[in-house]
Amino acid sequence: MLTCKNIEGVVMRNKGGFTLIELMITIAILAIIAAIAVPEMRQLIVNHRVTSQTNELVAALNFARSEAIKRGDDVMMCSEDGKNLVSGWYIIPGVACDADSDPDAVLIWHEELANVVVLGNLVSLRFTARGALQTGAGTISISLLAANGDCPSGSPRAREVTIRGAGRIATERKLCP
Repeated sequence: MLTCKNIEGVVMRNKGGFTLIELMITIAILAIIAAIAVPEMRQLIVNHRVTSQTNELVAALNFARSEAIKRGDDVMMCSEDGKNLVSGWYIIPGVACDADSDPDAVLIWHEELANVVVLGNLVSLRFTARGALQTGAGTISISLLAANGDCPSGSPRAREVTIRGAGRIATERKLCP
């Protein structure tokens, strides 16, 4: 038992607790810290979402290129709906996007990219047996932006995937338009 002083026969003990003022100050400090941390956490989640979707696209492109080199033949990356690669894609050997004629030939199916907006309407890509991109444009760029209004103009929440004519694939962080 802890005692402070014996005043006129009364033993006083130290109370181990918090005062109301100490509790209020602690809650106020926690509220300020939370107000600062929550928006940063949201930005972190949005950035991670865009980066994750970009990485999925790059992994599929790298797979298609490596399969073309490995097989010594052309490999196509085709949009599932014939409109845009972001709506889902499949990778198939050959020079035509025709998964219906031989579904067993499809190497990979991928569902739609979620929570991103893609600028452009790239329908298909073809990698040659040497790993080069078969296109008349030479270089193709695909931009992915955070969806649902999470990409305000000037914020760094966009990614650009660039595929050069030789087949080299690179990503870069971009500002939202």
